Amino acid sequence: MKRKLLIAAILLLPGLCSARSRQADTVQYSAEYLDTVQVRKGTIINDYTTLGFNAGVTFSRMLFNPVKDHDFVFAPQYYSFYYTRHCKMFGYLPYFALKIGVEYGHNGFEFKTNKSTGLIYHDNGITKCDMTMISVPAMAEIHVDIDPIKVFADVGAYGGYRLTINRSWPASQDKYIDEKYHTSFRDYERRWDYGLHGGAGIAFVFSPVEIHLGAMVRWSWSDLYAPDYLDETYHPYPRNTYYYRFASPLDIMVYAGVHFHLTKRKGKTVKMLKREAYDIVYPKPTEDEPKVPQLPNR
Repeated sequence: MKRKLLIAAILLLPGLCSARSRQADTVQYSAEYLDTVQVRKGTIINDYTTLGFNAGVTFSRMLFNPVKDHDFVFAPQYYSFYYTRHCKMFGYLPYFALKIGVEYGHNGFEFKTNKSTGLIYHDNGITKCDMTMISVPAMAEIHVDIDPIKVFADVGAYGGYRLTINRSWPASQDKYIDEKYHTSFRDYERRWDYGLHGGAGIAFVFSPVEIHLGAMVRWSWSDLYAPDYLDETYHPYPRNTYYYRFASPLDIMVYAGVHFHLTKRKGKTVKMLKREAYDIVYPKPTEDEPKVPQLPNR
């Protein structure tokens, strides 16, 4: 009896499995439900370019060695133009860009009075210095797009040139400092500059316009002074020809900008449409179709 039951169960097992499979495949949705379903189609970001203008403010200070306690000096004029080329890495990762620009900004420092001693710090008698400069940064960018927002970060290098200088010092220093140095550079002060340039920000994308809000850091790797400026080469009365002194500018720029799309960010570009038209007129032969032999040119 047990053997008969076992044989019957084995014979019925395929039918039970097929019935279970058919039951899983018979799921149906009502027309009302299907009418409410929204299918989102993914849109690929093209390789596109932008041209933008930024305006903002600069907070500047120096990295002194030996260390000198001082504060940031505020300058309201910061302007820049940027050309940005957004491109895909490996042909399908649309998270990268290359950008190059021209900036007008400031370097500088300011010393304040020590509240405990009543004395004011200085640098060779100078208590405040503001310099204007023009620079050309080139950076690589990584960005994440969650329309209509784009978050980005940049890093690269820059080269620049200091245009003007404006110094201040207390009246007690007048007999030690020539008045012409209020607005002129000394022989040992370097006007050419270079260093690290980077930043981060957020953009609001409303094609063909992007509104950018961000901050950048410009860290000079070229000291403002020749480090041996107290020796007989630069100074008529050398005080210490062995001890070097350094001053590296550090600037923080906070800005807002408007960037315009020069090419389409999404959708089919003119290049894509031309390629599709070419493929329609000159379709590629399939494997089954024989290729027409090309006659050699005579």
